[in-house]
Amino acid sequence: MEKHLEILTDKFLHHQLTQVEANHLEALLEDPVNLKIFREQVEMQFLVNHQKEFNPVQGFNIIGGALENRSGLPWRPILKYAAIFVVLIGILSLFWNNGHVNEQNAATVVYIENETGDTEALNLEDEMVLHNKEGEIIGVKTANLITYKNNPTVTELVYNTIRVPNGTLFSIVLSDGTKVELNAGSELKYPVQFIKGKDRQVFIKGEGFFNVSKDSQHPFKVNTRDFDIVVLGTEFNVSAYENQKISSAVLVEGSVRIENNNWKKELRPGELASIAKSGSSFQVQKVKTRKYIAWRDGITIFHNENFGQIIKTLERKYNVKINNNYPELEQEIFTATIVDEDIEQVLTLFSKSRQFKFEINERKITIDKKVTNQSVV
Repeated sequence: MEKHLEILTDKFLHHQLTQVEANHLEALLEDPVNLKIFREQVEMQFLVNHQKEFNPVQGFNIIGGALENRSGLPWRPILKYAAIFVVLIGILSLFWNNGHVNEQNAATVVYIENETGDTEALNLEDEMVLHNKEGEIIGVKTANLITYKNNPTVTELVYNTIRVPNGTLFSIVLSDGTKVELNAGSELKYPVQFIKGKDRQVFIKGEGFFNVSKDSQHPFKVNTRDFDIVVLGTEFNVSAYENQKISSAVLVEGSVRIENNNWKKELRPGELASIAKSGSSFQVQKVKTRKYIAWRDGITIFHNENFGQIIKTLERKYNVKINNNYPELEQEIFTATIVDEDIEQVLTLFSKSRQFKFEINERKITIDKKVTNQSVV
């Protein structure tokens, strides 16, 4: 009997119970011995996934209602047995990673706008075939990647726009084989199909790493707010977020030309071009490219960066909003590498060297100056 209960509980935790099994589990939980086993198994699953204690108050009504809406099964009779310790929010871990989010990344969808202006939310967990307005297959989506097919018979240039929310990374393979990896909070406008005889041109807001398929007959151009990049075949990173004072491009391999109405400059591998927001001035320097492309592996590197800019990066990376009530802190310089730390661990690390305090309330974070208690004589 105990083994059977464990099987049913495991199926409950993974959203796999049938109606008959749900009714059976409810009946079993009326026995205090079974209820104790059930609670221990649920709590263990939460601790394994999240390494922290339960909040015994939140989650019951929210989770129960959501599960009933999603499945039609009567989850509340079962949840009442778990309500003493439930944040099934955690156990169900993003409602089984289907249409919800983990503790760091609140986004499980990306948004794609077609040529008619219609916007569709694509779930990161779904695999699907993409169609144009005529119903023809134009590509496929698997997890965090869309791959467009090449159709040389197409003669009309049609643009789509993909928007990647904060806390998410996403990639696109364009119809010519060019791969674009997009960082959190980025937007890319691109042709569904490149047309023979016309330049390959895309538009980016945010940050992206480009591995451009070589085609000497069709130059590839990346347009940003402050500059354009012209390339035949190469690997480079572009960072041009709307809230950045400085945009940049770093060349990893090949050759590119950066230009706007005021100037042109060719880059060599290992060179970084930094462009002022107005686009009127720029500078080029030799750099180690790893710092600028590590985000593709989920790694964030800060090297002698002021905290004001670091805050913006953290907001995008962790999908949080940071309110800084300690303005002097924004000009403080930090060097750090973030691999798999959560936002609390990161801020704790920074606070040890600059003495500030912070409070996390869901996805809102408040930073204040730490006041040192002084003894009164």
